[in-house]
Amino acid sequence: MDVLAWSYADLKSFKPKDVQHDIPLKEDVKAFRQKQRHYNPKISGTIQAEIQKMLDVRIIFPIHHSTWVANIVPVRKKN
Repeated sequence: MDVLAWSYADLKSFKPKDVQHDIPLKEDVKAFRQKQRHYNPKISGTIQAEIQKMLDVRIIFPIHHSTWVANIVPVRKKN
């Protein structure tokens, strides 16, 4: 039996509400947009490709009006 899921399609036996992470947001807080962060041009393309892969298989999706969620911070692997 495989225990790794390479895409969301591999998780057919799980209900989305059981495996989805819920971010509780405060209803009474005014929404604002954080400034766009610029990443190292050498890894910018890699970041965009990885994010697009996750968007395509619907592992992640955009949310609106989040007030305290931090931006992604990429870290280069040592190997």
